[in-house]
Amino acid sequence: MHKPKTNRYKCFVVHSQLMVQSLLSNEKKPDIYDLGVADGIKEMLAVHGFTKDKIRNTTVSNLAETLHIDYYVALIIHKSAKEV
Repeated sequence: MHKPKTNRYKCFVVHSQLMVQSLLSNEKKPDIYDLGVADGIKEMLAVHGFTKDKIRNTTVSNLAETLHIDYYVALIIHKSAKEV
């Protein structure tokens, strides 16, 4: 029985859609990529449509609830957005 070939590029695109889309269309990266947090967190913020302004204008509790993350992690993200 013949197995179909797995397209690894498509898997990467699904996982990192915004990063690849930005690189392919020569767009500027979203401003959240300037935050002093881990790349995975930046990607999660981008997928959820956050910008630095949106982060600054939301509460830490709302950020934690929206992203389904711990309050302390949301606090770090919020502080980083205010510092940049």
